[in-house]
Amino acid sequence: MKLRNIGSKNLTQAAATTALVAVLSLLVGSCAQSSSDANPGGATAAGAGGQGGGGEGGSASQTCTDPEDCPGQDTTCSQRSCDSNSCGVEYASAGIACSEDGGVACDGAGACIKKSLGSICSEAQECLSAFCVGQHCCESACDGPCDSCGADGLCTCDCGEALSQGPNSPATASTNASIGTKAWSSPENITLDDQLYAEVSGMTKEEISNYLVATNFGFDIPADATILGIEVEFKRTAPGGMGLHDHAVRIVKGGNIGTTDKSLPYNWNPAEKYMPYGGADELWGESWTPAEVNAPNFGAAIAVIYDFFAGTDWAQVNHVRATVHYQLGCP
Repeated sequence: MKLRNIGSKNLTQAAATTALVAVLSLLVGSCAQSSSDANPGGATAAGAGGQGGGGEGGSASQTCTDPEDCPGQDTTCSQRSCDSNSCGVEYASAGIACSEDGGVACDGAGACIKKSLGSICSEAQECLSAFCVGQHCCESACDGPCDSCGADGLCTCDCGEALSQGPNSPATASTNASIGTKAWSSPENITLDDQLYAEVSGMTKEEISNYLVATNFGFDIPADATILGIEVEFKRTAPGGMGLHDHAVRIVKGGNIGTTDKSLPYNWNPAEKYMPYGGADELWGESWTPAEVNAPNFGAAIAVIYDFFAGTDWAQVNHVRATVHYQLGCP
């Protein structure tokens, strides 16, 4: 009997153990199903992350050994590049000349475009606006009675503003013997800044040169302008550096040498440089019309004197230039 009781107890324990195992199996199966639903196909979390790293449609940069391995085409404004075996693009600086797509200049971002307002131009076809006025791409023709195109490409009326033309070079030059005794050789050399000189050689004590006359500066001052001032610059030198200085510096109006003198008291020296005479508000003792400064017989004249007690020196003039300052009348 004792043995039967023990066996019965053992059977009861075995049945309980079997039931517990069954329950645990059901729980494990349920967890496995949940995991499978959350991660179809059995992909791991790390695997899912790796799959999403490139993004939809994304891919690594194309590798290369030479720019020609890279996709696309080279243009003036956009060039393929290969850097560290990776394809890229390099853009030309804004303003570089180009001709693709009907443009004339690179925009700095790879495109060849026409020039924007205010850009420097020489022809209207270079400008997006189709107007090139005063060497700037402008919003319109700016052809009003006092209009001009500003650096911003906008038309403005300049009436009442102080303007200028020049410095202009003379087209003609000569020597005039109405003063002095020493003639200038090669006066035509003063029409260009080219190290060729008009010259009076071997001047000695108290000798005075003739006038060196520069004319025909090619001004085109508007007919309704008021002349405010005239500045003339002589690029001159004296190799000896002592004894030579201005004797007379005059304006030329209508072909006649004026009476107002603008001589400076300084010696001419070996350092060649432009010396200014007159200025933005200097009229040289005259009243002026635009036609008079635009005329081919408008100009300036200079004569020199050697007044050192000994020795000789040479007067040399390389170039002459003039600037006219004026103001436009308001319509």
